[in-house]
Amino acid sequence: MVAVVVVVAVVVGVGVAVAVVVAVVVGDAVAAVKIIKKGEEMKYLIIAALFLVSCEEPKTTATVASQDSTVASVDSTPVVVEPPKPLTLKEKLSIAAKEFEPLQTSYLPFCSKTPKDLNLFYTTLFYEMIRHESGFKNEEAYYECAKAKCYYASGCFTDPLRGFCRVTSSKLDGGYAVSRGLFQLSVSSSRGLGCSWINKSDDLHNEDLNIKCALHIYKNYILQDKIITGKVDDKWRGGSRYWAVLRPEFDGKARQSYVKINAALNKLDGCN
Repeated sequence: MVAVVVVVAVVVGVGVAVAVVVAVVVGDAVAAVKIIKKGEEMKYLIIAALFLVSCEEPKTTATVASQDSTVASVDSTPVVVEPPKPLTLKEKLSIAAKEFEPLQTSYLPFCSKTPKDLNLFYTTLFYEMIRHESGFKNEEAYYECAKAKCYYASGCFTDPLRGFCRVTSSKLDGGYAVSRGLFQLSVSSSRGLGCSWINKSDDLHNEDLNIKCALHIYKNYILQDKIITGKVDDKWRGGSRYWAVLRPEFDGKARQSYVKINAALNKLDGCN
């Protein structure tokens, strides 16, 4: 009896099962059969409903799975952080030129009045100096010697191969004065003019160290002389103290590097 009630309860529901038990207990078998038939109808309705529900559930599950898959895909995408691009030479010079902008100086002979864009003026000046000093080559090295005669105020010694070579106190380059890197600096003069970070010849072939030293030297000359370049009392002042490309003449002739630097600066607003 108990087994029958359980089966009926599972198939047609607890309510129908209870009704059947009551009918059997009171001895009304016909009523019990009717109740079961009634339950049969309900059973088919329940089965149909369950079938419809089961058909819908996979779609929902699939959608959720698809959404989960999409989220997982987004989360798993690696974040690529690109390293910053290295600064160009002009960008480095432009940053360094900011220290020159506040300086009080005459801009002659390149400009008759203060240039409209001082940063552009100094950036162009430094860039053109490098063009004519080293051709933009960090590895450039030039022995300060001349075949014809001694051109150096510090004096010369005679070398059988190179001619008249500038006297220097440095022994790092075999006793020679060797101009190196972008701005063509020598070890002895660099250290003598305050570039304590220059310790060996290779330091001057490092672009950043060379620029730092050259502009340290140039800035001090402008502070002392209040002039960009030129002769005062028959002595070279400003940048022409050190760099020959800022001197308009050489051995009685126009120096082409100076002419080209002047032409580049004359194109700037306020310098023509």
